[in-house]
Parts: sequence; structure tokens; C-alpha cells
Amino acid sequence: MGFVILTVVVVLLLVKLSHWQWTRGEQKAQHLAQFEANQAPESLSGSVQKGQYLAIDGQFRPEFAVWLDNQTHQGRVGYRLFLPFIPSQQPSQWWLVELGWMAAPALRRLPPVPELASRYQLSGFVDTPSK
Repeated sequence: MGFVILTVVVVLLLVKLSHWQWTRGEQKAQHLAQFEANQAPESLSGSVQKGQYLAIDGQFRPEFAVWLDNQTHQGRVGYRLFLPFIPSQQPSQWWLVELGWMAAPALRRLPPVPELASRYQLSGFVDTPSK
């Protein structure tokens, strides 16, 4: 009798897990469809939403660099560099762009901001920080 009850419980659990996987697959399909719909480059003329693809040109402001400390990458500690970007189309609207990760030196001093060109053409997907 105990074996029958265990079998029924396991079967019910597996049915529940398969339903969960099925709904996750549907959610992912919807997300991918939305992602594909946002592939065309857009300008900053309207409101910008998370996941939207943008192609903008402008310049970085390295004097306002933001180094995010204690960031790990492949088991090493370092910094993430964020720089404000000023689009040519709307100079009053600044964007914070992540430029990547840099390993922390042994003395734990902030590294210098890399030399940058005067103008850049950026393209990518808009994202918001996680909670």
C-alpha cells in the first residue's frame, strides 16, 4: 500500500513539474517574439523600453566615471566601469553605459579611465538594473 501512495505522489509531482516547464516554455516563446520585434534600430524620439534595440551616436563623459567595486568575474575581484553617454539627438538626456569589467590591482586603487575617442556610435539593447 505504501508503494502505491509513493507512486501516486511521485506521478503527481512529475505532472506538476511538466506543467511548470510547459508554462515556462510559453513565457520564453513570448519573450523571444518580443525580442525579435525590437530588432529594428530606433532613435530616441519616443519613449524607450527595456529590451528595445537602439542605435545612437554621441560622446562619453569620462570625468563622471562610476567604478562599481567588489564585482566578481570568473572567481576574480574587480571593478565594473560605467560612463555617462550623451546622445547627439538629445544632449539633455544622459545614458549610463556599462563598458565592462576590470581586474582589481593588488593595491586596490581605482584604475584610470581608458582613453576614449571623441564620438561613438553605440548600438545595443536597453536594460535596467536588477533589484
